[in-house]
Amino acid sequence: MNFYQVWFDLKDSVRHKEFLKSARDFLDLLKIRGLITEYVILRRKLGLGPEELGEFNIQIMGQSIGALDRISELITKGDSDLYLKHAEMVKFGLYRKWPL
Repeated sequence: MNFYQVWFDLKDSVRHKEFLKSARDFLDLLKIRGLITEYVILRRKLGLGPEELGEFNIQIMGQSIGALDRISELITKGDSDLYLKHAEMVKFGLYRKWPL
């Protein structure tokens, strides 16, 4: 299992509920297409956590690094405006369960 992590803050002009709907629609589509197995959307609570990582975190789980690479391409090449439209200060990370 591979874990793709995205940390970010929303742009000031974006409503949280608007973002949540767009994020769920996009991630549910990836799940239907078999590119991911599961996802979790998290929001920092009570201001606890490193500010440089942003207020929001999305954890995406998938069996294949290749599938996660395709998702990254969708986002960074503009095929999906999810993050470009809603987020700023986006940071990415790729993890896998350890030890194997």
